Amino acid sequence: MTKKESDLLAIIEKANLAEFTIQDLQRLTGGSYLSIYRMIKGYDSRGKNYTGLLESARQFHSRTGP
Repeated sequence: MTKKESDLLAIIEKANLAEFTIQDLQRLTGGSYLSIYRMIKGYDSRGKNYTGLLESARQFHSRTGP
């Protein structure tokens, strides 16, 4: 997890958000739609795939159980 992803999760936790949109996160962080989208959903660049927080959460969840 990158520092920016960690910071985003801390902001979500501090705001006590169970559900949120990218626009909500934009208001809280001042970040761009694209940068937040990439942190959450991941992206491909130069043939390499960078997983986002959603994929990381799925991997963590599958290792730790329901």
